[in-house]
Parts: sequence; C-alpha cells; structure tokens
Amino acid sequence: MVTIWIPTLAEGSDSKYHKLANAIADAIESGDLAQGCKLPPQRRLADALGVTVGTVTRAYGLCEQRGWVEARVGDGTYVRHRNKITEQTEAISDLAGCAQRMTDQIQQCSDAMMRIARDPQRLGQLLQYQHHALPHQQRLFCSWLKTQGIQARPEQLLFCQGAQQGIHALLSAICAPGDTVLHEAWCFTGIGIAARQLHLNTLAVPLTEDGLDLQALEQAMVEHSPKALYITPNNQNPTCIGYSKVQRLAILALARRFEVLVIEDDVNYCLDDEWSLPLWHYDQIHQQAKDHGDRQSHDPERGNVVYVSSLSKRFAGGLRQGYMLLPQALLPRVNQALLASCWMVSSLNIELACELLQQGAIHQKRDPLIRQIRAAGLAMADSLGLKSRWRGLNGFLELPPQVQAQSLVTQLATEGILLRSAAEFGDPANAVRLSIGRLPEDKYQDIFNRIAQAIREQLYGCIAVT
Repeated sequence: MVTIWIPTLAEGSDSKYHKLANAIADAIESGDLAQGCKLPPQRRLADALGVTVGTVTRAYGLCEQRGWVEARVGDGTYVRHRNKITEQTEAISDLAGCAQRMTDQIQQCSDAMMRIARDPQRLGQLLQYQHHALPHQQRLFCSWLKTQGIQARPEQLLFCQGAQQGIHALLSAICAPGDTVLHEAWCFTGIGIAARQLHLNTLAVPLTEDGLDLQALEQAMVEHSPKALYITPNNQNPTCIGYSKVQRLAILALARRFEVLVIEDDVNYCLDDEWSLPLWHYDQIHQQAKDHGDRQSHDPERGNVVYVSSLSKRFAGGLRQGYMLLPQALLPRVNQALLASCWMVSSLNIELACELLQQGAIHQKRDPLIRQIRAAGLAMADSLGLKSRWRGLNGFLELPPQVQAQSLVTQLATEGILLRSAAEFGDPANAVRLSIGRLPEDKYQDIFNRIAQAIREQLYGCIAVT
C-alpha cells in the first residue's frame, strides 16, 4: 500500500532535493518510514510539497545512491530493509548547482580579512551601523566597473545582499499588486518567487536562438502594459544563450516606447570573451536620443534599465555581495524597499568585497580551468552528435528523442551524478543543464565519459526495442 507520508522540509540554504533526501533519511531513522514501505509517487509528492517532479526525482535518486532506498522498475521506490541508515561517504558529482569552482578563494579571502584586521581605525568604522555604503566603497566599485566599460556615478550605485534581494526590492518599489512583469520563458526561478510574494502577475516571453522573441515581446507589451521586464542577456539560464547587440538595442527601444523598466540580471559568470556591455551602458549613453536626430543632454535622473549583479558566481557563493545601478529617480524608492527587508547591508562585507576587487583577478585565475573543463564537455557532446551551448559555468545539452531528459537525470542520480533537466526551469526542450563549477579537476573527464555512456545506453536500448 502506498504511504501517505508527506515531509516538512527544513529551513536553510540547501537545495530542495537535498532537504527532501535528508527528510527521507530522518523519517527512516525515526521509523516514520518503515523498512519495506513504498515512498509516495513522485508526482503526488511534488504536488504536495509544491516542488517540481525533477526535485523529487533527484532526491529519490540521491537516497538510492546512498543506500537508503531502492527503485524497482515499474513498481516505485521502497525503503531498504536495514537495521539503521548510515550515510555513505561516496562523493557526489554535483553538476546541478551553479557555483564558481574553488581554487585560490580561501587564500584571497584570508589575505583580505587580514589587511582589514590590521587597520583598527577602519575596522572600528566598519563595525558601526552604516545605513548607506561608505563613499570610498561606492567609488571603488564604480572604478572597478569602469574597467569593464560600465560607466556609473557613485550615487547611482546601491548595494544589496545578493542579487535576489535586489530584484525583490526593485519589484517592490516599482510595482503594485496586480501589475504584470515579463520575463524570459525559461529562467531563474527567483523572479517567480519574488513576484508571487508581491502578488504580481508574470508572463513568459518565448526565447529564440538570439534571445527574446521580439515580436512576442512587443505583443505582450501592447496587450499587458507591463511594469518591468526581467532578462539575463549575457548568459541566459538555463539555455546559455547570449543576446546579440542588435537584440539588446531592439529590447531597449521597445522598453522606451512602452515605458517599461528593464531589470538586467548579470549575475551569471561569463568568460571575458563571452561577456558583452550591458543594456545599462546603451541606455545611459543614448537615453535622450530622439527621432529625427534631436539629441538632448544626458540626464542621469532618467533611464529604462536597472543593472543587477553580484560577486557570488564570480568569486564564491558565500560572498553575498550584490549591487545595482539605477537611474537616480528610482534611488529613493528602491533604497526604501531595501531598508524594509534589511536595515543595512553589512559595511564589513562590502569592505571585504572591495579588498578582493583591489587585489585583482576576481575570477581570472579560474578562467583557464573553466575553459579546459568546458572543452571536454563540448567534445563529449560532439562525440554523440548532440547540439549543445556552453557559456560561463553552464552547458545546455539537447538530447535525441529516444533519450528522455528526466530519465537520464534519474539514472545518473542513482550513480551520484546530479544534473538538472530543462523542465525544472519551465523549458519544454528535451535537454539537460550541466554546471561544471564543482567538478573535481582530476575526475571531470571520467564524469563526462559516464554521462556519455548513460546517453548511449538509453539511446541504443530504445533502438533495440524498436
């Protein structure tokens, strides 16, 4: 008989499938899930928890890999007959979570903190309440942005605790309940979370190989009068699309025409030759350009773009240093929204980020290794004759129809190799996203070989049956 067990997932920053896997282990330990009992069907449990089927699939796969449960083909997943569950120590190859790989970050961080600690006067200032960033911190960040070609004045810069807080504050400041926000059809789930909490309507705009479907975008603006458009033009997640300059300028023209604020999220890491100047750059330079060549003077009060980024995927996830560039007219409202959720962004954390920026090489020391691992991933896809796109830390691998993405994810999860299917991002494509930041330097080729083998097994198995 199928159990009606429904867990309560723990709080914290762990991924949902890890939380669910741990909840299953705790329930087995406590006896809430008895030996030999059947776990709930994946879709039923997903609906009960409000998560995707893929999340439950990965959790079940992780539990099986650790020896807690066993999957029976065509019959479901059962708790193993054991006296006590003990977590196996086998390493998990996590290609599901996107994070910058760790190389010299610990040493860089240690050196930066030591320099701050050796300056008692500076440290004393940083330990006080500071309701706004310190002027030298704003100047340093703007100087660093200038090295990337991004022009901004210190007073246009706001700090936040990660890009997600910035996005929530932006939507809170510019939207009222019931307003519509447009976003890429398949994108970062955080935009939906923020919109739901603020009681906003969201509308997905289809993607093409070049970025947003411009005709669909214009139609959505005409029909729904949105307040904002959320995009990730430098490294679209999960598809790894990079918007062309023509696409960016067309989006900016539509935003001006319909008075829509573009929230440009540039949090996803890119290699230097993949990164392009943001819409913020073009908006700040050309915002006053009118038809018939009538150009007025630049006005920093106005603009149709907010630029949001952070150092989490450039340096390390634990450095929750986000920042936004805004038209000055928006600053008071957005700053008030930030204060409503966080009385102050830590000056000490901002100072640490500033020290890391001054050291240089915020991510460049890791770039060669990322290129090397990505080349191996691309070679794997080519060896199978599969279409793939790779940008930054991610690869997007399109599968043949005989190999179902979710089936591949499940199979590899049982072996400790974790991927994400496109379906988890709302993408109907039969594809998987691979994030390579956490791959061990000495094992990535073996892991790619195993992924290729699993695809061949499913492909040839399907062919044999037909």
